[in-house]
Amino acid sequence: RQILGHGACLLRPFWFGLVWMSSSAFEWWRRHPPPSHIPDLITSVPGLSYCADFLSPGMQADVLHTLSRDGLLFRRGGRGCRGEPDQANVFPPIPPVAEALLRRIRSLSTLAFPGQPALRHRRPLFDAMAVNRYSEGGYTKAHVDLLQYDDGIAIVSLVAPATLAFRMDGKCVRVRLGVGSLLMMCGSARYEWTHEVERVHKDERVSVVLRKLVQ
Repeated sequence: RQILGHGACLLRPFWFGLVWMSSSAFEWWRRHPPPSHIPDLITSVPGLSYCADFLSPGMQADVLHTLSRDGLLFRRGGRGCRGEPDQANVFPPIPPVAEALLRRIRSLSTLAFPGQPALRHRRPLFDAMAVNRYSEGGYTKAHVDLLQYDDGIAIVSLVAPATLAFRMDGKCVRVRLGVGSLLMMCGSARYEWTHEVERVHKDERVSVVLRKLVQ
């Protein structure tokens, strides 16, 4: 397992040998009903869908507690509070918290990845996880995710809402990401539109990004 921190210290050696919170901590999720609404298609950006109530407040608390316990809410030392987020990247195998999120995504309808429903049944669906921690005023610049990652990307938003702006050929579509929500990108939304997190206006925001490495 590799865990890399983005910032002044790229590698935290003491993270190796972590004992992840047991997957049994998420067993109660299996008894919790799936989100009450199927994902909403954002038709102005092909390949984009959104589920507002992906995680209940209790599930959100589980995720945040586990990320904190496992040292994944990375905070760079000696840095101003504004700018790009602090990031911890986890490569295969992914921890139980990511597996729990993955299972819940599979419980959604085929609209989870519009136009490419087969992605929902890919094995593994995801094998890499990034945890982003934004301070007040934090943001990301417009980008397309690295091509080392395959099609189909999921973003879970925690702690505070945010606005994600998608841009292509002079067009801009803004999507408001609520707390506990899930945004899924595939096809054109993943490869052809850039996306950026606009400045966070709350004290802090956390996002969990799930991706699949290209084989």
